[in-house]
Amino acid sequence: MLELKVQLSAPAGGPEELERIKPVLQHIESNLHRALPLKELAEVASISPQYLCRLFQRTLHERPVTYINKQRINRSKQLMFSGREKKIYEIAEQAGFENTSYFCAVFKRVTGMRPEEFKQLHGLEG
Repeated sequence: MLELKVQLSAPAGGPEELERIKPVLQHIESNLHRALPLKELAEVASISPQYLCRLFQRTLHERPVTYINKQRINRSKQLMFSGREKKIYEIAEQAGFENTSYFCAVFKRVTGMRPEEFKQLHGLEG
């Protein structure tokens, strides 16, 4: 959430672009646990998927999928802290990843370490 606040407080686009994207960000936050097709996100803001991508790029400097994955990784970290006994596949599923291997790859790309290493570093082994 802090990351989101920082991103939203210093947007590159104008204030109207930020207002346009806020409902989409809230929708993402509320629905991280499931698939979020670009078309659905665009419908939340009543814009085309192509325009949504441009809006994301201008305001957050990343694509919607990248943003969603980062939010899911943050959620997975919260899940690791709140449920030490949870297995990696359970965390991946609860964070909205349909595939554990993909979750592990994204986790490593975003954090620089594997989920198991993160758990070990923070003493979170079950």
